[in-house]
Amino acid sequence: MKYFKVFAASAIISGCASQAGTELPQIATSKYQVITLATDLDRPWAVAELSPEQYIITERSGQIRLFNDGKLSAPIVFPVSVFDQGQGGLLDVSLDPNYADNGWLYFSFAAGNQDNNGTQLIRAQLNKQQTALINVEKLFKAMPLKKGSYHYGGRIEFLNNDTLVMPVGDAYLHMEDAQQLDSHLGKIIRIKSDGSIPKDNPFIGKTPFSDAIYSYGHRNPQGLIFDKQTNTLYANEHGPRGGDELNIIEAGNNYGWPKATYGVNYNFTTITDDTSLPGMIDPKINWTPSIAPSSLAHYSAKDDSPWSQSLLTTTLKFKQLRVISSDGNYHQQIALKELDDRLRDVLVDSSNNLIFVTDSGKLIQVK
Repeated sequence: MKYFKVFAASAIISGCASQAGTELPQIATSKYQVITLATDLDRPWAVAELSPEQYIITERSGQIRLFNDGKLSAPIVFPVSVFDQGQGGLLDVSLDPNYADNGWLYFSFAAGNQDNNGTQLIRAQLNKQQTALINVEKLFKAMPLKKGSYHYGGRIEFLNNDTLVMPVGDAYLHMEDAQQLDSHLGKIIRIKSDGSIPKDNPFIGKTPFSDAIYSYGHRNPQGLIFDKQTNTLYANEHGPRGGDELNIIEAGNNYGWPKATYGVNYNFTTITDDTSLPGMIDPKINWTPSIAPSSLAHYSAKDDSPWSQSLLTTTLKFKQLRVISSDGNYHQQIALKELDDRLRDVLVDSSNNLIFVTDSGKLIQVK
C-alpha cells in the first residue's frame, strides 16, 4: 500500500505536478555546448561569480578555490573550522548585493562535532591578493545543536530589501522540530545582511529562537532562488523516499513536513497518510520517485536558448538538469543527462552561461 504511494505517482496529484523523468521531453544536445573548465575540485558544493569569467567555489573539506583566466587557484583555507562529516562541511557562498562596493562574501557551513553541530553563517572579505579571507563576522548559528551529520540546508539568497534567507534542514533525526517554532531545524530563516533580525519577520517574540524564522515545515531545502522581477522566492527540497518538492516561499507559511508529504521512510514505513492538510502549503511540483534536487537557478533572459525564462534544478540521483517553465505551468524538460554526473550547483552568470560544479569535482560551462 505505501509502496504504491511512492511509485505510482501520476502526472497530476491533488493539483501538484509529479513527473519522475522517464516521460519528460529531453532537450537535444545540439542546442547547447558543454565546456569543462576544471576537473580537480575536492567535493565542490557551490559556485558564485565574482566578476565576468571569475568564479569562487566552495569545497566541503573547508577550502575555497578561485577560477580566473582559465586557471584554478591554490586552495584558500576557510577561516572557521567546519564539521566535515556526512552531509556537512563548507556549503554555500553568496555575494552581497553591493559586493562591488563592500566586498562582502557570505558563507554557510556545518560546525561542531558529531554530538553537537549545526548550520552556521558568516561573512568575510577577500584580501587584495585574493589569497585569504579577512574581516570575518559571525552572523547566525542554528539552534538547538544536534547529533548526526545530515540535513543542513545552507543555500543563501538575498531578497530585495537588504535581507537574506537561508534554509536549515531538519537534521533527519529531528523531523518533528520542523513544526515547532522553538527550533531553527526544518526552517527557512531570514536576517539582515549584518546578522540582525528584521522587525517584520513573522514570528517575532513567539519563542527564544523564533525571531529569525521566515517559514517552517521544511525537510532539507537544497535550492533557493529569488526572482527579483516577480518578487518570488522559490525553493526545492529533498523528501525522504519520494516527495521531493518545488515550493514558492512566503513569510509565515507552513510547508507541511512531516505532517504532509508524498514520501515514505527509507524502509517504506509510513510517515503520514496525508499529502495535503488545511493551513499547510502544497508544493508546486512533487517529484516522486525522488530526483534529489541539489540547487536552483532562474534563467530570466528571453532568448533562443533552451532555458529561456525557466527555473533550473540540478539533480543528484537522476544526474540531470530539470528545466522548468516559470510561467506557472511548471512544465519540465531534461538536459545534460549525457554528462552522467551528479550536478551539485548551477549558476547563471553575467553572460547568461550556465556554470555547474559536480560531485566528481568538475567546473563546467554550458553555452
